[in-house]
Amino acid sequence: MAQSNVSSPQQLCVVILLSWQVVAFAEDFPTLRPGLWEYRRTVQRSDQAWVPKDVSERVCEDPNATLRKQTETFGKLGCTIATEKMETENTYRMTADCLLRNGEKVISYSVTTFDGDSVYTSVIDSTGWLGGLPVQFAERVIAKRLGDCVKEGQ
Repeated sequence: MAQSNVSSPQQLCVVILLSWQVVAFAEDFPTLRPGLWEYRRTVQRSDQAWVPKDVSERVCEDPNATLRKQTETFGKLGCTIATEKMETENTYRMTADCLLRNGEKVISYSVTTFDGDSVYTSVIDSTGWLGGLPVQFAERVIAKRLGDCVKEGQ
């Protein structure tokens, strides 16, 4: 696998996006219910001694629309996304192979398992170069719908 140096802010954003995002959208993924979602992530990087960083956020959104938009963004940044359904029910493997405008490459692999329309887990591993050194990113995500969004004034 060819690797290259990820050095510009745009290229760094691609690496972070790939390691940060859940999974690219595919038409045959289970449909997720819009609402208030909580994302609990553990992110690790090889250039930071693999020290885990836990991050949690709550977002009121339609995750299907968000994932479609992410796929469009990846395409504009030079990524080819391949998704396959695994033999285990509701589990998908995704590869994002990004050849950036300057010829540099970033690759991200993820496995996502959906548990109905309100919970999924993802394991995401990405590789690229940062500051002239190869860097690996690992992320584990648990996403859970907490309920409906609350409108202001209610």
